[in-house]
Amino acid sequence: RTGITYDYRQKQNVEFSKMFFPDNTPEELRSRDSLWNNVENNDRAVNAQLAREVEISIPRELSEDVRHKMVDEFIQEELVSRGMIVDCNWHNPPKMDSKKRPLNASGEVTENPLEYVYDNPHAHIMMTLRPMDENGKWESKKTKIYLCEKNGEQKFFTPAIAAGVNYTTT
Repeated sequence: RTGITYDYRQKQNVEFSKMFFPDNTPEELRSRDSLWNNVENNDRAVNAQLAREVEISIPRELSEDVRHKMVDEFIQEELVSRGMIVDCNWHNPPKMDSKKRPLNASGEVTENPLEYVYDNPHAHIMMTLRPMDENGKWESKKTKIYLCEKNGEQKFFTPAIAAGVNYTTT
């Protein structure tokens, strides 16, 4: 769409990358390139929001396997089960000094990767805004509807309403 190609293959400190798909996702969308190009082709508006990203921190006290399992379960239960396709990357960069040099456990600069202190495990979760329907077709984007109750009165609103559009009381 823009003519710009983004290449993240040199991104450092990526522990693990994984794509998550609802069962009904067509085979032609099961690669990063084809998925995100397809998402862009479906939303042509200049100001279209193509995806949503969430970054979550993961306790460093947990083993790598447990961290991955927790994130996998969250993605499956909260996103994929609702039809979203998810592109997830786990990072755990080493602790750095002010000049971006890796540190060891004593806080000294080191060039030896075996001495690095890895203390920031986190995952970048990028998800489609359009869910897949049961036939493997994109559905329309979903608008969140919120219910607030105050003094026995209930009011429904969406993010647009919260920005100043009037709403009705039920």
